[in-house]
Amino acid sequence: MPLSKAERVKLILTKLKEAAPVGSGDEALVLIDQVFRLIEDQHSGVPYEPFHKDRLYPPVAEMEQKVPGKPWLRRYRHTSHYTLIAENGAIMICVIVRGIENGVHKIVGERTELDKPGADGRGVPDWE
Repeated sequence: MPLSKAERVKLILTKLKEAAPVGSGDEALVLIDQVFRLIEDQHSGVPYEPFHKDRLYPPVAEMEQKVPGKPWLRRYRHTSHYTLIAENGAIMICVIVRGIENGVHKIVGERTELDKPGADGRGVPDWE
């Protein structure tokens, strides 16, 4: 029986937290890709197919955005969250929080779901 997307996200975050820290942004992308594929192959019930609607996918190069004034940081935008990867391998995943403000649906904040330091012990906030 496949797990729900929410359950798989929880497993992905747990595996990323448990994984050994990495030393570069490229290594962080590889780690994230490996964890996503492992969890999705085992628990989605859907074979790997690029961008199948019932699978979860890691950040990809096409999603990369530069962060103004922070050349050491890459941002990857997703539907309801974003991933930050620092050049030292630090990973931060933040969820966009939506709500109603003055009767209007809008983004009202964000919540950090993962703040994993790189191999040198520094996390994304430590670069500020």
